Amino acid sequence: MNFSLYKNLKLYQKITVVIFAIVLLTALSLYFSSNYIFKQNFELSIKKRLSETLGVTHSMIEDYHNRARSALGIITLTPEFVNAVSSANVGYINEFLQVIQSNLLLSIIEVYSKTGELLTRIEAKNLQNEKYHTHPQSSILKDAFTKLKKSCDIEFHNGALQIKAVMPVVSQSTFESNGAVVITYPINHYFADLLRCITNTDVMIFNPKGELAASAVLNLEGQREFNKFEFENDGFVKQHHTLPDFIFDQRTMKLNEKYCVARFNNQSYALGFSALYKSDHSIAGIIACALPLEKLYEVQNQTADFLKLFLLIVVFITLIISYRLNRLITAPLSILTQKAQIVKSGQIDDFNIPVTSHDEIGILTDTFNQMTFSLKMTMSELTKTNLLLEQRLYEIKVLYDISQSINFISDTQELLSKIIQKTIEAVGAHHASIMLLNDATDELEVKVIQGIAPHKMGERKIDFENPSITGTLAGAKIKSNTGIAGVVFNSARPLIINDTENDTRFHKMPETNYNIDNMICVPLISNNKPYGVINVVNKNGGLKFGENDLHVITSIANQISLILEKVKLYEQSITDGMTKLFIHRYFQARLDEEIIRARRYQSTLSLIMLDVDHFKKFNDTYGHQMGDVVLIGVAGVVHDLIRKNIDIPARYGGEEFAVILPETDIEGAYRLAERIRLEISKKEFEHNGKVVNVTASLGIASYPLHATAKLDLIARADLALYKSKENGRNKVSIYEDQ
Repeated sequence: MNFSLYKNLKLYQKITVVIFAIVLLTALSLYFSSNYIFKQNFELSIKKRLSETLGVTHSMIEDYHNRARSALGIITLTPEFVNAVSSANVGYINEFLQVIQSNLLLSIIEVYSKTGELLTRIEAKNLQNEKYHTHPQSSILKDAFTKLKKSCDIEFHNGALQIKAVMPVVSQSTFESNGAVVITYPINHYFADLLRCITNTDVMIFNPKGELAASAVLNLEGQREFNKFEFENDGFVKQHHTLPDFIFDQRTMKLNEKYCVARFNNQSYALGFSALYKSDHSIAGIIACALPLEKLYEVQNQTADFLKLFLLIVVFITLIISYRLNRLITAPLSILTQKAQIVKSGQIDDFNIPVTSHDEIGILTDTFNQMTFSLKMTMSELTKTNLLLEQRLYEIKVLYDISQSINFISDTQELLSKIIQKTIEAVGAHHASIMLLNDATDELEVKVIQGIAPHKMGERKIDFENPSITGTLAGAKIKSNTGIAGVVFNSARPLIINDTENDTRFHKMPETNYNIDNMICVPLISNNKPYGVINVVNKNGGLKFGENDLHVITSIANQISLILEKVKLYEQSITDGMTKLFIHRYFQARLDEEIIRARRYQSTLSLIMLDVDHFKKFNDTYGHQMGDVVLIGVAGVVHDLIRKNIDIPARYGGEEFAVILPETDIEGAYRLAERIRLEISKKEFEHNGKVVNVTASLGIASYPLHATAKLDLIARADLALYKSKENGRNKVSIYEDQ
C-alpha cells in the first residue's frame, strides 16, 4: 500500500485522517451490531425486571407471614383476650379483634374455643367465602389445642391458595389451651392487584394443579379468567389451559423453567416464574410476573433507530471538529522559547503552553509543560513543608513551656490556668475553658476559664468560697449530652465548628454574655475514657479554626489529661474512700509541716479532735450501714464549715475526726468547733421512716499555747475531747493544765 500521500500530509491533516478513520470504523461496527446488542440487552433487562419483581413479591408474602405472626402474638398474649376466650365473651372478642383487623388488610380472623367451637369470625365483605374458612377438625387446630403448636404456612385448601397462621390461646395460670386464633390471608385477585400496585407489574398466581388461581391481568371482556394460554417452547407454540410440563411438572411438583414467552389476551408477554414453598419445602403454588412485549419491542426499535441516526451525526460532527482543532496545532517554536525564558527568571505561576506545533514540537511543548508543572508543585510542597515545620516548631515551643510550668508550678488550678493561657496564645483565640464531668450529677462543669472577655482580658478561676468574683461562667454546668461539648464528650472525638449559628448541635449557656462565632472542642481522655473537654472559642480577627489549630489543642489536651490523671491518683492516695476526708497518714504529715511553718513564722496553730457520741451503741442499735451514713454526714458537716484549701480535715480513725487549723488561735478554733458541734446535733438521719440524731464531743489544743511538739499537741487535744465526754458529751472543751 502506498503511504506517500499520507506521509506528505501535515501533522494536523494526519491526525484528522486517523481520528476520522477510528470514529468511522467504530460507528460502522456499532451500526451493524446494534440489533444484536439491543436484543441481548433487551432480554437481560426483561429477565432482571422479572427477577426483581418476583423478589419483591416474595418479600411481600414473607411480610404477610410476619404480620400474621406479630398480630397473633399481640392477640394471644393480651390477658383480657385470653380471659375472654376462656369465658367465651364473644362481645369483647369482636370489639378487640375489630381494632386488630383494621391493621391487617385483606385478612380473616377466626377464634375457636378449646372444644373446636367457632366463637367468632372477623372478615371483610369482599372476603366472605367459605373456602377460606378453617375447618374445626383441621390438623392445625388440633395441634394448637393438644400440642400448643403454632404455625404459619401457605395452604391449598378448598381449591384456594391462602396464607394461614394459627396460635393457641394459652391460660397464664394453667398453661393449657383455652382455644386458638387463626389469621388467613387469601391469595386471590385482590392479593394479585395489591402486588401489581406495589411492583407496577402484572402478577398471576397458579395453584399446585397449574390452574390460574388469581390474576391482575384482565381479558378483553374485563374478566380475570382466560380460556387458554399459548406458550413458546423450542420454536413451537402450544396451547394450554394450565401450566405445561416444560414449565411446571405437576407429577413431580417441580418448577422446570423460570422464564418463557406466552400469548394470551391477544398479546405477547414475557413471563417469569417462581415457586411458593410451604414449610415442608413442597410447592404450594406458582407466582408469575408478566411484562407485555409489544410496547417494549416498539421502544427497542425506536431506540435502535435513534442510535443509528445519532452515530451518523457523530461521524459527521467528528470530521468537522477534528479538522478545525488540528488546524490550531501550528503555534511557532518562538512561543516555547519565550516561555522558557520566563521560567528561567523564576516566574512559573499560571503557566501553560498550548500544544499547537508539529510532532516534535508538540512532544517538546508537552514535556516542557509537565516540567514546569512539576517544578511549581515542588515549590508549593516546599512552601507547605516550611509552613508545617514552623507550625511544629511552635507546637514544640508551646509544649516545652507547658512542661516548664509543670516543673515549677505546684498548684493544680494555677497550672491549668497557665496551660489555658498558652493554648489561647498558640491558636490566636479569644478565650478557652476546661469542663470536667461531675459523676454525681452527670454534668460537665466549667473548672477553669481564661482569656479575653467582651470588656477586658484577664484570668478567671473557680473560687468556691466566693463564686461571684469569677464571673457568671465560672462553675457553669450543662448536661453531658448537651451542646457541642456533650457531642465531643460522648463520641470522644474533637470537633471544629466554624459556624455555630447554623449548627443545631450548638447550645449557648444562659450565663454567656457574648457571641460565640466559632470554636474547637477536644475531649480529655484517660484510660480510653473521656472525663471532660477543652473549649477554645472565637479565632482572632474573625478567622476560622483549621486542622493545625486542632493539632495544637489536641497535643495540649493530652498534657492536661496527664496532669489531671496524676492529680486524681494523688488525691485518691491521701483521701478516705468513704468520708472523702484526708487519711490518718496524710494528717500526720501535714501536722508536721504546719507546726514547722508556725514555728518558722512564729504564728499560731490549733487542732480540733472530734468523736461521735455513743457511736458503738448507735451501731449496735441501727446497724453498721447506718453508722457509715452517720460518719459520711458528720464528715460532710466538717467539710462544709472549714476554710477550703486552708484547713485540713482528716478521719483520725473509726468515728474520730481531726481538723488542723493553720494560723488560728484558740478563740477562732473554739468558734469553729462550736459551729461544727451545733450543726451535727441539728443534722437529721432517716432510718426506717424515723428521724435519728447524733451528737459529737470536741476537744481543742493550740500551738504553742498548749504544746510545741506534734504528739503532745494531739494528746492534749485528745484529753480535751475526753473532758467533753466526762462533762456529759455534746460539748466543746479547750485543753487545760491539770
